[in-house]
Amino acid sequence: MSGFSYMEYIVPGLIMMSVITNSYSNVASSFFSAKLQKNIEELLVAPVPNYVIIAGYVMGGVTRGLLVGAIVTCVSLLFVDLQVEHWGIIVATVFMTSVVFALGGLINAVYAKTFDDISIIPTFVLTPLTYLGGVFYSISLLP
Repeated sequence: MSGFSYMEYIVPGLIMMSVITNSYSNVASSFFSAKLQKNIEELLVAPVPNYVIIAGYVMGGVTRGLLVGAIVTCVSLLFVDLQVEHWGIIVATVFMTSVVFALGGLINAVYAKTFDDISIIPTFVLTPLTYLGGVFYSISLLP
């Protein structure tokens, strides 16, 4: 792992994993619950443009993802001293990742018919990315 301790290697992956899963699941479950309970119809008849509703759900997911990422970062600082070279790039990357996965959760919730449909993306995309994307070990160890 090129001169890093295992804790220094695993912490950034755990932070991003928490941001991704929380951004996705917050929007997917919130929007699908509103759709299932027919609460979304009340929003659609309100004098509010559709993009504002979408932005509200997405920013809710982004906020949750960033807050959970910040909490995981604070807890991890108790165990390892993180060396950050470029704060701007880190913040921009985490924010854009959170937006992308929040939008993915929204798209999945729009097309989902049951709660089981929401779990397709986490099961077949996010979980393999977690284990094969180098969160727990270096990708140079892959065959």
